[in-house]
Amino acid sequence: MEEYEDWEAHCGKKILDLFWRYKCVKPLFVQRDGLPMSAFFMLHKIEVCGKLQKENGGDDGVRISEVSRRTQMSMPAVSQMLNSLEGKGLVARSMTKNDRRAVFVCLTEKGKALLEQNRKEIFSILDEAEHRLGTENLNQLIELSARLFDILLEIEKEKLSDNRG
Repeated sequence: MEEYEDWEAHCGKKILDLFWRYKCVKPLFVQRDGLPMSAFFMLHKIEVCGKLQKENGGDDGVRISEVSRRTQMSMPAVSQMLNSLEGKGLVARSMTKNDRRAVFVCLTEKGKALLEQNRKEIFSILDEAEHRLGTENLNQLIELSARLFDILLEIEKEKLSDNRG
């Protein structure tokens, strides 16, 4: 393992500082109408998957297993979040007559309205950030950040596979 003389100058320290700073602005996005940001993302995924399914002539609603796959959440975690969203009247579950095991979920009118309202508020904040930073700089930041996260995920997978093997 490499020795580091000057931690303050190391790019790893700068990256960790940047991650911390991102975490510090999290309150701008965390709670929306009493819902955690993860619930907002869940509503968004259900809407997107539902639109795709409808375009392909599918049923109204999305299979819960598809929501789990697309959100990369376990089925129990998805079910727990859906229970909460259903209790707030934001989503509805249904089953098909053909396959009683397949459970579908869709947004209610209340869920669609809440999603749209929150989307407008969040995008307004991000539009202001884009205005201040500049579109070209923001696009470059997004592209480089995505590459960095992909690389870090690859490293994580490699480390996991090294520990198993």
